Amino acid sequence: MLKPAIIILSLLSLLFIFMLSGFTSKGYMLKTQLTLNGVQAGPTEIHLDNGETSEFSVTLKEFNYIRYTLSENQQQVDVTAQLIFRQGDFRNTSTLPSFSLIPDGQQASMEYKAEENGPNIYWTVSVAPTE
Repeated sequence: MLKPAIIILSLLSLLFIFMLSGFTSKGYMLKTQLTLNGVQAGPTEIHLDNGETSEFSVTLKEFNYIRYTLSENQQQVDVTAQLIFRQGDFRNTSTLPSFSLIPDGQQASMEYKAEENGPNIYWTVSVAPTE
């Protein structure tokens, strides 16, 4: 008689934990403009949850994917972008310097060039929480 009650209580406890974790998960709207040698690459608005990574295909000579990652860090949000070139088994990934932002919608930007013959990169980012 005690065994079914323990099973039911365990299941209710797990359900309660899953409900709590769902309510504490924050979502963010990432507004971004990534320009490589004057050509806009990738989407301009992305919804990302804490710890989420999202990848988008692009049609550029140097890269064919852009991957964005967002993670919470105390009161800030860290945003990272990776430029990826894949062809068959070959893969080359270039990670841009990341942004640490307060998620209040203010805009930050950078100009970046990793190598002398690499692309000129201009990246603008803002992050705001979603309801």
